[in-house]
Amino acid sequence: MTQPSRPLISLMAGITSGGLDAAKAVEAIRTAGVFDERFYLNSYLAADPMLKLVDPISHYLVVGYRMGFRPSFTFDSVAYLAQHPGLAATGMNPLLHLSLRLRAEGPSSGLTAAQQVPLPGRTRDRIPDFSGLQRPWGKGVRVALDVVMPVHSGFHETLLAVHAVLSSKNKTPFQLVVIDDKSPDAELIRHLQLLARRGLISLLHNSRNLGFAGTVNKALALHPQRDVLLLNSDTMVYGNWVDRLAAHAGEGVATVTPFSNNASLCSYPRIFEANTLQARMAARTIDRLCARFNKGQAVDIPTGIGFCMYVSRAAAQVIGRFDDKTFRTGYGEDNDFCFRALKLGFRNLHALDVFVYHAGGISFGTRPPEEASKPLAALNKKHPSFKASLRRFALDDPALAARQLLDLALLTRGKRRIDFRHIGKRSLVRRKGRDSLLLYLCPEAGGRSFSLETSDGLSVSPNLRGLDLARLTLLLKSLFPPGGKRSVTFRGGEVSIKILSRSS
Repeated sequence: MTQPSRPLISLMAGITSGGLDAAKAVEAIRTAGVFDERFYLNSYLAADPMLKLVDPISHYLVVGYRMGFRPSFTFDSVAYLAQHPGLAATGMNPLLHLSLRLRAEGPSSGLTAAQQVPLPGRTRDRIPDFSGLQRPWGKGVRVALDVVMPVHSGFHETLLAVHAVLSSKNKTPFQLVVIDDKSPDAELIRHLQLLARRGLISLLHNSRNLGFAGTVNKALALHPQRDVLLLNSDTMVYGNWVDRLAAHAGEGVATVTPFSNNASLCSYPRIFEANTLQARMAARTIDRLCARFNKGQAVDIPTGIGFCMYVSRAAAQVIGRFDDKTFRTGYGEDNDFCFRALKLGFRNLHALDVFVYHAGGISFGTRPPEEASKPLAALNKKHPSFKASLRRFALDDPALAARQLLDLALLTRGKRRIDFRHIGKRSLVRRKGRDSLLLYLCPEAGGRSFSLETSDGLSVSPNLRGLDLARLTLLLKSLFPPGGKRSVTFRGGEVSIKILSRSS
């Protein structure tokens, strides 16, 4: 590591205190192991080639501390000063004070470099590592899309969402615009400011809380030629999600909304429900299966859902702004925009090849049910056909086939052999091995259709009901094109179908 430059050492004179000169102060911090040099370099100095030659600890003592820079993921100077009330009056740098304590008290004191007074719940393992991220596109690249993330609450969720967007791999150039809607979380805003200084995000601040609709209107006015992709700060995106959504935003399309665990009529696996996933890793798997088995597919929907909604600039110029007067509290503004789009001849699409995780109730905080009642009443008044259109959509359910395909893809993932048997033979079958799967055809509607159950009698999925053998065979052939090594066999009655397919 480079040694402190002489100009920095001279500037440090008088600010270290504690009886140490500048060089000894730097050495005390380095020896204590409380300064994460890689984190500091990548977070604050990487953007300027000249600053890469500067010793990061020296820079922190002279410049970084005064600017609110953090010496590591976990150390928080404000929290440390609060725990040591007399320290601020001495003028000593809090990190230097910690380093001297470690040197004086030793390991027996129980104070270690890992105990660097982070804020509660904001430990190193919970804050994503932004240090290795670079600006995704150079200054000469034409950007035609703003990914807009309104931010108010949710420290951990917001940083995870921002990190997911910045680390996703897309060919479509976009700018991540984060808008602070008068957030009460000062620590969250400090983290976002650090990312903005590195050029990773554009950070805007509302002078007062505008709510979702007002913040979206601010974003729409920011770059009048660009499309806008609205994204809640409690979401997780995966892979080339932007490319896949943008591919659907063709002529005549106003909005595009992906699958999600929590997205009303675009929810999976249960439509119109807030589904709980066992782990977020499951969401990544679902997205990968969406991209593979539902590639390029979309269906028309009456309304998009604003948690993740691609908005075409061509359509927005005709439709106009979001109605931030009627729907200021954050309910119904996306539905209103989409219904106005339909009345003007535009389409709202549900992208079946993208899945975005949505925690829900975090971006703008949880709100009592009564806050939703007034905007919903206003929505029904503006668009009397709103409820009827949702009922029609639920009855037609054009995304059902895509959900069924995802169910089967998840169910059969990693299995080398899948057997289907009629429920009457349940007690006769004993299937061994983790790479095999046995499912039962359970009669419904007087035997005209069936659902699928596991060998212990559990229902496989809410989507795999009302099936007939022709439909099930079609789904399986979509999953397992002939010519591979996996076998799928139907047994029972006069039905005997064998499908050989590649391993997925």
